[in-house]
Amino acid sequence: MSIRPLHDFIVVEPDDTETITKGGIFVPEQSLDKPQRGTVVDVAPDVDSVTPGDYILYAKDAGIEFEEDNLKFLLMKEEDLVGILEN
Repeated sequence: MSIRPLHDFIVVEPDDTETITKGGIFVPEQSLDKPQRGTVVDVAPDVDSVTPGDYILYAKDAGIEFEEDNLKFLLMKEEDLVGILEN
């Protein structure tokens, strides 16, 4: 199965959240904040601000979560993007 975004939607692979702090303390998954950074996987035809492969920053709690081949993805609107992160 694969998803092809429509209209102004973007498919993003969010960054993994750390479950162990630098000091070695385990943090339960329920206590972790959702990541706000990720990599663009695919874009709809109406999206012109980002391209696949861009590393982005997006609004907190943005998008619809879905899982494909045991990988987590977000499907979000272009307006939920905050910026493109560059080196």
